[in-house]
Amino acid sequence: MRYSINVKKAKKKIPGCTPSETWLGVPLKIEQSIIGVMAVQSYDDANSYDQTDLEFMASVADQVALAIDHKRSEETFRESEEKYKLLFESAGDGIFIHDMEARMLAVNPTACKLLGYSHTELMSMTIDQVDTPEEAKHASDRIVQLMERGHFTFETVHQRKDGSFIPTDVTARRISWENKPA
Repeated sequence: MRYSINVKKAKKKIPGCTPSETWLGVPLKIEQSIIGVMAVQSYDDANSYDQTDLEFMASVADQVALAIDHKRSEETFRESEEKYKLLFESAGDGIFIHDMEARMLAVNPTACKLLGYSHTELMSMTIDQVDTPEEAKHASDRIVQLMERGHFTFETVHQRKDGSFIPTDVTARRISWENKPA
């Protein structure tokens, strides 16, 4: 991108401001979008800036624009994470995320409450350990079917910590969790 120096004395007086003799400004660009401007002014020397200053400002402006873009991306990611966490933690249904070996990767508070386990306890279990012994026999086949189909719906019976049973309709989806199938 080519920049040029614009040396003009400010003609309009702004109340409370001293008009500058000259100014130098460069755009802050992210890809093809201008998100702002970076400028300097001289109040006493109309020849304060030259081509070297312009090139330096342009270089600094590129770095500032990258930093602004990075900060915006971080904020967008943080907001997305907060929304995910809110949905996951406030869902009315129990949510279990497990790997191909049936190890728990994440469970929501509703799952803990429904089954009577603490979060730490559930996270130390495998998915077949929340089923009754009879239903646990089907866990590995269900995981295979889920991985093949991408989604799978079935009925099972979970066993609470106190030994009581809870009939459960399961709607499962294959996802990627930390770049691995889950």
